[in-house]
Amino acid sequence: NYGRTPAAVYSMLGKADLLYGQRRMNEALEVYKKCLESGPPKIILPFVLTGLGSVQEDVKDYPGAIETYKRFTDEFPDHYMSPKIYESLARVYEISLNPDAAREIYEKIITQYPSTFWAEKARQRYQVISPQPFQNAPGQSQPGQPAAPPKAGQ
Repeated sequence: NYGRTPAAVYSMLGKADLLYGQRRMNEALEVYKKCLESGPPKIILPFVLTGLGSVQEDVKDYPGAIETYKRFTDEFPDHYMSPKIYESLARVYEISLNPDAAREIYEKIITQYPSTFWAEKARQRYQVISPQPFQNAPGQSQPGQPAAPPKAGQ
């Protein structure tokens, strides 16, 4: 009776999240897609995109997950879940055998979220896939390493 009300999209998101939690991936995928197609309010769109991307990744739809995660980062670059979504995007790039794109995302995490759990994880993955360690800007140190001494005259 209430499928056309604003509350319907919230119910769909809740249903999709429950299906995902039950590991009913194909059903969850369809409900997340339906929720996204219904034009959810901007306040819950990040949660729809996060759920959809996670399910796409779990069912090995890596191109779909990349597209969904990129939409999230394009539309919500300052959202509190952004570091996690960037990490997910980089991981999917790695799985898709695109280390250059993964490295670029890890660099973004390291520079945008320094001194965080996310930066440390990104630095570890970056070092696994890159022959050269990530170089911080002059004067910054990596965790566990002393800062570079100032140059004469500084």
